[in-house]
Amino acid sequence: MSEIRSRDISVVIPAYNAEKYIAEAVNSIKSQTMGNDARIIVVDDGSQDRTAELVSNLGVKLITGNHAGTSAARNAGIACVNTPWIYLLDADDRARNHAFRTLADAMSGSAAFGLAEDFISEELTPEQAAQLCPRSGGYAGILPGCSLLKTELFEKVGLFDESLPSGEVVAWMLSLRDSGIPVTSVNTIVLERRLHMTNTGRLRKADEAKGYAALLRKRLQNRG
Repeated sequence: MSEIRSRDISVVIPAYNAEKYIAEAVNSIKSQTMGNDARIIVVDDGSQDRTAELVSNLGVKLITGNHAGTSAARNAGIACVNTPWIYLLDADDRARNHAFRTLADAMSGSAAFGLAEDFISEELTPEQAAQLCPRSGGYAGILPGCSLLKTELFEKVGLFDESLPSGEVVAWMLSLRDSGIPVTSVNTIVLERRLHMTNTGRLRKADEAKGYAALLRKRLQNRG
């Protein structure tokens, strides 16, 4: 049985204009079967909606700042972590209620990764839902919400690259792989990934392409 307890985990959730979904994200952490005493840190990245107001009523730590991007928001949250473990979650996704227990029980080193499953957001009309293409069943992906990480990894691997307009999680995970630090893979769905009309990949395709191009250039330069 793992010695990791829920109070040993800090959950960092960057949020930008996330009023529709932030409560579900937070409540998915509060309903973990391992326990409900994980430290939840929501970083409001300069939202223009009621995100900060809603979070302030959820009984979690709220950090507010000007809009600086997801990487900066993740890093701001990590800077406030004082627990040995970190779980990263996007504000529009939901952790399965067994996510902590599954990842902790499988842990054999500094990181454990599970699977994600897509779902279409409930508020969408049939016409909107028809525009989306959820993957069938669970899949492995480089996604926040799929991994439990030792906090010290961010000292060894570094923080998220704030110069990238997108793809910062991919960049960090590739750096983790390059470090040679062993990770554990779990063939269990731990994350419910929401598909909706304002997913970053839908709204910011140009930025996403630029982010991956910048990431590729950096990796090629580092190898050179």
